[in-house]
Amino acid sequence: MFGTHIDITERKQAEEAMRKSTEIQVVLRKIAETAVTTESMHELYAMIHRLIGKVMPAENFYITLLDEANNQIVDGYSADTKGLPPKRRPIGKGLTEYALRQRRTVHLTPAELERLRECGEAISQSSFPLYEWLGAPMYSSEGRAFGVIAIVSREPGQATSYRATSKSSPSSPCKCLW
Repeated sequence: MFGTHIDITERKQAEEAMRKSTEIQVVLRKIAETAVTTESMHELYAMIHRLIGKVMPAENFYITLLDEANNQIVDGYSADTKGLPPKRRPIGKGLTEYALRQRRTVHLTPAELERLRECGEAISQSSFPLYEWLGAPMYSSEGRAFGVIAIVSREPGQATSYRATSKSSPSSPCKCLW
């Protein structure tokens, strides 16, 4: 009797990557539809939170907005299990400002968060420790940054999905139409 062994690991990984990509495309389409049909910004932000939660852990999720006229960062939407950021604060060296300065999606691991804190480049505004942080600047259709959408991991187990997503996601900023 003879047998054959074929390793299908690569095919299975490619199928999983395609499935995940399709899920993300569906979520992006639903976000775009919601942006057109929603009646309030809070409703829009809550729907974005729910939709992102379908493709990655998003228990600690927030949207901050840039108020340049008053030189402040404003809490536009928060769903956080601990340590909510202040409703308004002066623009400074927070993680929101770091993502805005980078002009791209930023995934910060514990080592990177510590390095940024030590060199004074960015300091978390949260009163609770962060394990990882994933944030993307939001831009108007005119190309002006108006805020950051972010997910915070407070425990090591949550972060594995961030790593997988950040490898496959573009490094370009989040382009929003509103």
